[in-house]
Amino acid sequence: MTVLKESQYGDFYQLGLMTGMRRGELAGLKWASVNLANQQLQVVNTLQRITGQVLVNGQPKTERSRRSIALSTVTVALLHEIRGKQMTQQLEVVDAWTDSGYVFTSGDGMPVDPNLATRAFKKVVARAGLPKLTIHGLRHTHATILLEQGVNPKVVSERLGHASVATTMDIYSHVLPDMQEKAALAIDAALAGK
Repeated sequence: MTVLKESQYGDFYQLGLMTGMRRGELAGLKWASVNLANQQLQVVNTLQRITGQVLVNGQPKTERSRRSIALSTVTVALLHEIRGKQMTQQLEVVDAWTDSGYVFTSGDGMPVDPNLATRAFKKVVARAGLPKLTIHGLRHTHATILLEQGVNPKVVSERLGHASVATTMDIYSHVLPDMQEKAALAIDAALAGK
């Protein structure tokens, strides 16, 4: 996490890791869709760079991609920190600030270009000496950690906005062998009265 945190887009990467959101969903996240008091956010918007065009607002990938994601206390603290940084930036540039409503913004309040975050991520990975990893890999890491911790695959599927649990299980089948072993140990423990 320290490697991510030190980057210009570190908060972007951290929220991706903590929520499993897609790159366009992160870039398109607006404060109006974040409820810190209830520890939830709504994925209802995306932001993409279309080749040869400006940033384009869009809808999530599928109907199931429009979803609510529960936030941990640590994630809520991260979002408070992001909001605080934005308020400080706004005070520093005053009239040059555009209140775009986005969670991730550049120094003038305009939304972050997801392509720039992707390019910067490649540099972070290289500088840290990590094997090839993309921003989308943070989403995979999120899902893998949840499945390895025994979170119900249906819940993981809902967090990721997959069309079905079958999609989630197909993508993360590499995690299943370990889960099968844990299930075998759990049934033994339950039947033995432990």
